[in-house]
Formats: sequence, C-alpha cells, structure tokens
Amino acid sequence: MMFDNMVKKYPLNISPEDVETMKALISGRKERCKLGRTMLFLFEIVVFDFNGIDVDKFDYIARDCHAVSEKRNIAMTRLIHSTRVIDGQICYDIKDANSLRTVLHPSLHRNT
Repeated sequence: MMFDNMVKKYPLNISPEDVETMKALISGRKERCKLGRTMLFLFEIVVFDFNGIDVDKFDYIARDCHAVSEKRNIAMTRLIHSTRVIDGQICYDIKDANSLRTVLHPSLHRNT
C-alpha cells in the first residue's frame, strides 16, 4: 500500500495503532481498527458506499467546478459546513437536498 511506503520513507511521528486506523479508513474495512466499532461515521467520510458522497466526491466537484468556472462549489462548501453526525450517521440539512440531488444526479438537471 502506498501509505505503508510513505510511513516508512518519511518521519511522520505517528503510532502503529494510528497507522492501522488510517489504513482501515482508506480501505473502508471497519473491522481493522477500534474506531470501526465505535465511530462508524468516520468511515463514511472516506469511503461512503451508501450515497456516494465522500471526500473524493467533494474533491472531484471542487476540481471540476474550478476547471469550468462553475459556482456550484459554493453550495458544496455550505453542505460541508451544515453536515452533522446524528446517531452515529452523517446527516445533511434538508435545505441542502437539492444541492445533493444536483451533485449525485446531474443528468436530472440538464436542459434537454
């Protein structure tokens, strides 16, 4: 794994337990660390299979919006700031539902 090589090559000053936690988060394998039993929402941030909104999705949106001078990135920043963890799950404000729908299903919002 690339992360193992980075840990070996650079003096990162992180514990072996933290290394295993980060590897579990990256792979999405909850059973590899303690947080997988107590803080499941952390795995949703990195690899969220339920709705597909994870850090990669936000990164792609920000990059693509910048490339085409689209202002949608502002809505995504608002979405990030309004996100909460409720009962161990990542939740979004109902007011941001349209932004989420636009991001997840852009074909629904194209003019034909």
